[in-house]
Amino acid sequence: MTLVLMDLAGRMRERIHADAHFALPGDVIAFVCEGVDTMVSRRAVSKDRLMGLGVAIPERLHGVLVEERPDAYGQWASANIVDLLSEALRLPVYSENDATSAAIGELQFGKGLRYRNFIYTLISAGIGCGLIINGQPYTGGLAHAGEIGNLPIITAKGERKTLWDIVSLFTLYDELKDFGVAVSQPEHIMADGGAMEAGVDRWVKRAADCMLLPFLTFNYLLTPEAHFIGGQLPPFVVEKLCAELNSRLPAYQHYVPLTNFEPSTTSVNAASLGAAVLVLQNQLLPTPKALELNGKPS
Repeated sequence: MTLVLMDLAGRMRERIHADAHFALPGDVIAFVCEGVDTMVSRRAVSKDRLMGLGVAIPERLHGVLVEERPDAYGQWASANIVDLLSEALRLPVYSENDATSAAIGELQFGKGLRYRNFIYTLISAGIGCGLIINGQPYTGGLAHAGEIGNLPIITAKGERKTLWDIVSLFTLYDELKDFGVAVSQPEHIMADGGAMEAGVDRWVKRAADCMLLPFLTFNYLLTPEAHFIGGQLPPFVVEKLCAELNSRLPAYQHYVPLTNFEPSTTSVNAASLGAAVLVLQNQLLPTPKALELNGKPS
């Protein structure tokens, strides 16, 4: 859980972070409220100057199926986090899928400033994609664009899985366990030249095996100018994953030009920054729809 304070110039003034596996709605509300109080007490901002809150959150959290999931996690099925936070803070609250929020963060504050069309792949407890098309986030007709975690995958052993089963922080932790390394937080994963890095390298190869075909499809369908990878993975793991994927692209370059993969420049803060931008967009800026007159751009 990450809370950032952004000013009207887009500068991040404060950042508060807490690791919490399977945080429940009440945990999130308590974290945000306590974080706001802490920022106010530090005189980073007065409460009457807060314009609103943006929330970057994965969709259908109640559907997460992993071994460690507590029964209480089903609370997310009925929790409207926007209403709950709005009531607790007495502020306007806006929400967006975390991968789309990360793409917005990269668009506004990272390398995405240079592109009108790109893909942002977010890897944390799961995997998802945010799409920027013609300079705008694209969520699709049913608002589920980029939900690649559900893609069916056939592993090298012939097992039927989903991409989420193969590519996530949880699967990286499991891979490291096989090498005798027990970690539960991203910051504890290091390039040590030993067992930990060997586990990372094997996970990277397995992840690339399953990511390549779906991502080639993205290339052929969308022809993006860039494809960023970010999220909660340590930067050196992201760099290894991008390098592994890029090393496999030349075999397919004779069909159409393919876009290389790049580490996100906004990294772990991408989704938080994108969520903060939601407030500015909704409170201060005209939306594309607001600029239309009689169904046509004005």
